[in-house]
Amino acid sequence: IWAKEISHSNIDVYFCYPPKMNTSLRKTIIPGSKDAQFDSPSIIAKKIIDNLFKNKRNNKGKVNKILFD
Repeated sequence: IWAKEISHSNIDVYFCYPPKMNTSLRKTIIPGSKDAQFDSPSIIAKKIIDNLFKNKRNNKGKVNKILFD
């Protein structure tokens, strides 16, 4: 639906579903999880920002996904 709504515009839309992160909330909710299992929020944020700049070219009027390996 979003793709159709913005198809004739210069709006960029990005969807991002970040992976599980090593946060204090996660430690509270899942106390036994090991810190090394998850990336830190700063690493995930850098990946999001890098993807935004990388995908900036020729994506006007399209819906873009930010994927994580």
